[in-house]
Amino acid sequence: YASMLASSGKVDMYTLQKLLTHKSPLMTQRYAHLRDETLKKASDLAGELVNQAMHKRNKVVPLRKGDNL
Repeated sequence: YASMLASSGKVDMYTLQKLLTHKSPLMTQRYAHLRDETLKKASDLAGELVNQAMHKRNKVVPLRKGDNL
C-alpha cells in the first residue's frame, strides 16, 4: 500500500516513513516506488508548467529618467 499512498500525492515521504515504521528513508523509498501512470502525470505536468512559463506575457512598463525603483 506504500506505493499507492505515494502515488496519490497526498502523503509525503516523511509521513509514509513514520506510518511504515521505517528507520531509514531509503527503505521507505524502496517500498514507495511510483507507478508508471504517476510518473507520466508528473512528466505531463512539468511539460505544461514549462510551456506556460515560456509563453507568459508580462506587462512591461517603461521607466523614465528620474523614476525611483
